[in-house]
Amino acid sequence: MVFFTAIALATGAAPAAARTTARLFDVPTGNAGVSGIVRGSDGAIWFAESEANRLGRISTDGKVTEFPIVATDDLDQPMIDPHELVASGNWLYVLMDFGHILRFDPADPTHPENFYDPPGWQWPDSLAAGPAGGVWYGDEVDEKVVRMTADGSESTYPADYDQSGPFVSGPGGSIWFASVTDSDTEYLHEVTAEGGSASIAVARPGLARIESIAFDRKGMAWFGKYDPGNWIVSPSGGTIGWVDGRAKAHQVQVGEKVLPHSLVLGPDGAIWFAAEKGVGRIAPGSHRVQRWSLAPYDVDEMTFGADDALWMTDSGANRIGRIGITRPPRISAPRQHLRKIAKSRAMRVRCTMSAAGRCTVTASIPARRARRLGLTRGGGAKPFTLAKGSKSFARSGSKVVKLKVPRRKALALRRVRRLTVDLTGVAQGPNALPATARARRSFS
Repeated sequence: MVFFTAIALATGAAPAAARTTARLFDVPTGNAGVSGIVRGSDGAIWFAESEANRLGRISTDGKVTEFPIVATDDLDQPMIDPHELVASGNWLYVLMDFGHILRFDPADPTHPENFYDPPGWQWPDSLAAGPAGGVWYGDEVDEKVVRMTADGSESTYPADYDQSGPFVSGPGGSIWFASVTDSDTEYLHEVTAEGGSASIAVARPGLARIESIAFDRKGMAWFGKYDPGNWIVSPSGGTIGWVDGRAKAHQVQVGEKVLPHSLVLGPDGAIWFAAEKGVGRIAPGSHRVQRWSLAPYDVDEMTFGADDALWMTDSGANRIGRIGITRPPRISAPRQHLRKIAKSRAMRVRCTMSAAGRCTVTASIPARRARRLGLTRGGGAKPFTLAKGSKSFARSGSKVVKLKVPRRKALALRRVRRLTVDLTGVAQGPNALPATARARRSFS
């Protein structure tokens, strides 16, 4: 097991975060070709080893176990190259070379079931979880997507499917994928479990294309896109987008070399994404982006575990990584008079934490308001910090955090009858990335 440090990078108005320690676990078989990572029905993290022809399992306490894949096709030839892995119901489905699909029971991974033998020369290119423990697959040659139930029956729907794009299960058991039709537009496609379909146009400046799709708690689709490059030109760009309730796509830039991929919904309600040698998150609603660098390590694919931690693969380093994610705190300010705050030079804010860690609270006012009070002469728009304080938590619970107000700022408060303050609470758990909550309170 190896520890490494993630350094926070601010994007836009995102605040810099404290350093955090993450853990890396070596895969026992060297150059295993780690690919695909999912949370199994047993609560463990599973991954494929394409070069070693194995399935890997890592428990939330970091114990790694490998299982050789021993299976033959209908011609009695050994199946090789497990390169896609999905969890659906109580099953693990693995896409093998030449389109074969194996199914595993996490409780008995040494006896795979030959779930699907493709007929002829057309075979599955991509795999995604389906309804009720079933699975979807895409076939670019036949231009179709196929829904297979857990008992093996098939429903086939024609589709403009492109194997080079994402292939992801959506709300209600549907399947979503992306395709490029011309130089200016690409499309997000949805096919429902009953065969209904819809397409959403997404503007495509340059050569960037959608590489990943995920869904938030409201079922809204989010996507990451960048220019994948080629053997001459390196990948570049970075855009996160979402589809609103009117089926209209929106996009925000997150950096020229970010390369957002492997989007996943986090336990904090944010959309998390793998980036170029790092990870990031975007908060639905505010669309505020944060990124953390994990250089020199890469993040190929990632998922959240039963422990609410972020688990990831780094095929080049032949390792599995884990980063803890702090739950956002809840902050509120009890009733206080401005005169009393100015006299005591302290503001009190209640912070509620869901686990051990440290809660840091900052009270700020708009820069224009600070200039009127004579607290600053600068012409910038950055919020002016009025007070700050923190409190440590040995366990989950609620505490009052005392925010210290410097003397000069306290004197200014004596001239004010009413003041609206923005409160920002940052929760930092041990060996975990921080989480932020915001509130607004008026004092008189």
